Amino acid sequence: MVNCLNRKAPVIGFDKIRTLMSNKFFDTMRAVTDILKQKDVALTTDARTSIAKEGYVTCTVQFIEHKTWTLHHFSLGIFKQEGNSTTEDVVRYAEGHMQTLNVRYCQLTCVVTDTEATMIAAGRNFKEKSSQAGGSTAWHGCIDHKLELVTTLDFKDVQESIGTMATCRAIVAYFNSSLKLKEKTRQG
Repeated sequence: MVNCLNRKAPVIGFDKIRTLMSNKFFDTMRAVTDILKQKDVALTTDARTSIAKEGYVTCTVQFIEHKTWTLHHFSLGIFKQEGNSTTEDVVRYAEGHMQTLNVRYCQLTCVVTDTEATMIAAGRNFKEKSSQAGGSTAWHGCIDHKLELVTTLDFKDVQESIGTMATCRAIVAYFNSSLKLKEKTRQG
């Protein structure tokens, strides 16, 4: 229930809100495009399946400001994937964002994906396309995924480690679920 209302405030309709949001979106995209001009960038992309078994692909672009060594990153979006995620879908989605932001392969220094087979193949595909366009894009697997793979393999044969690994995962999940705890951890 509304208890107080500024009677002088104009009523804003759905069409007006949609127009304002569209304008803000395009202004932001132009600003990001200007920022990324002539910058060496890295691209992170990942595919996920929701609890409802729906597939999604996401993409983020990052760069480091050379003068200040400040990391900048922009989430470029997420789209719902129909059916299984393929290498071509992942690359096409990321390339669509690159094209929208006028980022060329010669600017793309690195692509980071997880270490699942489709994403590794996407990384190879990015490298190949970059090479064909005169770039030298590298592919790197996500360090979190690599650490998980290594620790899983390393402790697989040690029966006593099963409970330890479960406890470690629970602790990580606990800290990841709380912004307050994350901040305290960062502060030391």
